[in-house]
Amino acid sequence: MNTSTETDFDTLWLTFQESPAQLARDQMENMEQRAQDTEHSRGVARRLALATLTRSGQEIIDSIKERSIAVAMADTVRVIDDNVSDLQTLIELMQSASLRITMALCTREDMQEILDEVKAA
Repeated sequence: MNTSTETDFDTLWLTFQESPAQLARDQMENMEQRAQDTEHSRGVARRLALATLTRSGQEIIDSIKERSIAVAMADTVRVIDDNVSDLQTLIELMQSASLRITMALCTREDMQEILDEVKAA
């Protein structure tokens, strides 16, 4: 007799087995190229964000009294937000890849031994 949990698992497993690749090779290559192309700007965004966090709220307010500085800070927000969006997308894709690999490993009788071997390394 199948329980609801077994039925849910069977449905999930079948969905995984029948699922197509999540990215086409050209999509992967484009994403990788974009990551490499934006590596410098990502570092800049990270440094700007971290530097901002070293200042008090009042220090930030005082620093943007001049219009040119306010415009630069607004651009900083844009750069940081663009990077956050890209990183969130990458996190979701990496989590999906991890789950897909883990599900595939479930087909091996020695899965636990493999996982233990990796943890020990």
